[in-house]
Amino acid sequence: MSRGSWRYSSGATAVPTLAIVAPRRDLSPARTPPPTNDPFHCPVRVIMRRTRSPLPTTQLALVFVLLLSSIAIPTAESQAAGPTLLKRTLRLTTWRMSSYWRDKAAESPEWNTWSWVPRIYFEIVGPVEGGTQLSAEYTMPDGKPWFTDDLYTEELADGYWGKVETGSSNRDALEKLATLVTGDFGFTIRAKNELTGRNDVLMTGKFAVKKLHVGIPQRPNEFEYYVDQDWRLPIGTVWFNREDSQTSPPLYMGMWIRGNQWRFPDLAAYLFHNGKQIGSTKSDTWSHLGMPVDLLTMGSREDDPAWRLLVADFYGVLASRGENAGRDDLFFVDENPGEYEMKLLYSGKLVRSMKFTVGSDGQIVENTVTEDRPSGRRYIIPVKIAGGPDGTWRQDAWKSEAYYGNPLSGFTALPVGAN
Repeated sequence: MSRGSWRYSSGATAVPTLAIVAPRRDLSPARTPPPTNDPFHCPVRVIMRRTRSPLPTTQLALVFVLLLSSIAIPTAESQAAGPTLLKRTLRLTTWRMSSYWRDKAAESPEWNTWSWVPRIYFEIVGPVEGGTQLSAEYTMPDGKPWFTDDLYTEELADGYWGKVETGSSNRDALEKLATLVTGDFGFTIRAKNELTGRNDVLMTGKFAVKKLHVGIPQRPNEFEYYVDQDWRLPIGTVWFNREDSQTSPPLYMGMWIRGNQWRFPDLAAYLFHNGKQIGSTKSDTWSHLGMPVDLLTMGSREDDPAWRLLVADFYGVLASRGENAGRDDLFFVDENPGEYEMKLLYSGKLVRSMKFTVGSDGQIVENTVTEDRPSGRRYIIPVKIAGGPDGTWRQDAWKSEAYYGNPLSGFTALPVGAN
């Protein structure tokens, strides 16, 4: 689990003076805007907030007492609840090996026969008590047990957030467990604690593994293995990112593209409110487009399957005014109800679009699935796919395979095509 875990609050819990919090982005025009030429930019930072002016000793003593009283102490109820897995953050990929241990007792593996094991990533919110072990249990397509991957687990206080993933140090241990089999594999993410007797299933599902031959004809057993992620394409996400500002978070919108044929400089996102443009990643210095997540094969060849998350952040479009009184150069969503639409152009042609509505109360209308995360509530909305070099993909995969066998209730994908 990441050592950079930070406090997640729904708004009801006070944050102590020395709590880890997300910083505010200074939107002053005098400041240099964030770089826009980094395709892998993901603007997430964590800092420690401290008081700026020293206090007399007596006041410091009083602050210390108040600080102790404000720190969240896990209750019996919170400990009973245990960790919460943020299911929409789950990513399953493959770890391809350049050999295969057909005989586990042999002195060496079979070379030029490629095999694979799964890799997993997800985010979690505490409490994670001392002694807890998070693990991913895998089953073969025939339902038989395969192996259990014990994941590095740190303690987390109630409401704190962290990342969990297959560690690179596990590669040698996993190499002899690698397989040549493809198909639909099962998984169970579990939290066990022998100190407390906890044995909780956090999530179950399945993932489809396929292969393609990439070796020369003289090496018929060199296959690249990959997890099919086509279900992601019609699913988009909208949120106000509180990692940038707690009081005036900017608007973020995410969607997926497929394949390695996309040229990043030719992509541009434009944001509209009731038909009028209010943001652009091409000309607006407050907005930019990034690719924070790549789901690739180990070889990353040009023709290999690939899925990439595109995130457009509009720093001039904020959830609310907050500390920006008098800033007429910014757009405040809660003051402007109506229809919002982001259009993604590729080489000047429309390839994606997403719509959402803000009600008269200044809030996004919840007409589909949501998920609360440390960075803010995520609204999951359909993406209109109008074109682009995605290649051939399975347009109905979202119905049964979304979120690895955990399809969305109440979600319906939009028809694919220009109309």
